[in-house]
Amino acid sequence: MPSNVNINYIFIQIQRAIMHQIIGKTAYNANTRCEYSEELLELDDVAKGILISRLSDALGLNSKSFKLDLANDGIDSTYSLMKNLASLDEQGFIDNSKDIANHLAMSSNRGGIPGGFLLFLDCQYNSRPLYILIKAEPHDALSIAHHQAQALKDIILSPSQKMYKVFCMIQNDSEQTKDSFTYLLFDEQFSSGVNLAKYFYKDFLGLTLGGNSALMTKMFYEKMLMLIRKKFSEDYSTRAHIEEELASILTNEVLLIVPSQVITSLIPLEHRDLFLNKICTDEFSQSFSKDLSQLRLVLAKKRVDICKGIKLSGDTEFFSSKVSIGEDPERPGIVIITVDTNEWL
Repeated sequence: MPSNVNINYIFIQIQRAIMHQIIGKTAYNANTRCEYSEELLELDDVAKGILISRLSDALGLNSKSFKLDLANDGIDSTYSLMKNLASLDEQGFIDNSKDIANHLAMSSNRGGIPGGFLLFLDCQYNSRPLYILIKAEPHDALSIAHHQAQALKDIILSPSQKMYKVFCMIQNDSEQTKDSFTYLLFDEQFSSGVNLAKYFYKDFLGLTLGGNSALMTKMFYEKMLMLIRKKFSEDYSTRAHIEEELASILTNEVLLIVPSQVITSLIPLEHRDLFLNKICTDEFSQSFSKDLSQLRLVLAKKRVDICKGIKLSGDTEFFSSKVSIGEDPERPGIVIITVDTNEWL
């Protein structure tokens, strides 16, 4: 759910900044690697103002950021490398930022994960430490070796470039334990309907979705829907029935979702193991509380993929009462759509 942490970003003071480049794994690069900066960025007041404005858009009260819990606070975790950045001297800050960038590179060492630029901000907010990581994934191939200040201008400060992933870690008290910080995450791709990048929030940052029921519910629904539409792409009747039953389960009065039970009740036996193995992993290996706050608008509308290139969409209540869709029993592959228009005539 959107963060309920009230941070007024105009009161953020940026103390130090540095940016490193992550070179993604490709056919020409066997492993993801880093191209490091060796000095801090020099930000003028204009650049700081633009950065803070963009952070407010990504993490502010009206944004689609999320408050998550920390699961990994081990000695080599991103959390452990970040928790005392404010107390480090300049070289210590640079060295730690390199270690964190390298951790991201190792967490991204799979094909299909884009490289990009990782910006570190050491900030103060109401006299409290506030640490921010921004991963930008520009479409153009730019190199930080030319000048990191120019790369910052072209990638982070430019309104035409999206800040794809933003992590914010704010210290709430003088203790340095994982419960002393609040963790906020913004993922542009998730806001666009793509699942949160597991390599980023879990492998790199060590966060867990477990404490955010709204996010768990939304991701479970979207993972199920994606696999249903992929597996039953050629079987419209089965696909439509399962999707309708899934929506019914989500909107009933039961307050707990047990992923394995949902799959067992919905998926035909011959496909059940596939769904259990794909869905019931990590956070979805156990039950969680249902929270529809991120799905109400989605479930209020119904979209039916008839076939490639043809979709129907409309109010869910309207579909249930006025629209009938089914395969023609006498002509395989033919779908018949019936709309009751009596009230309109």
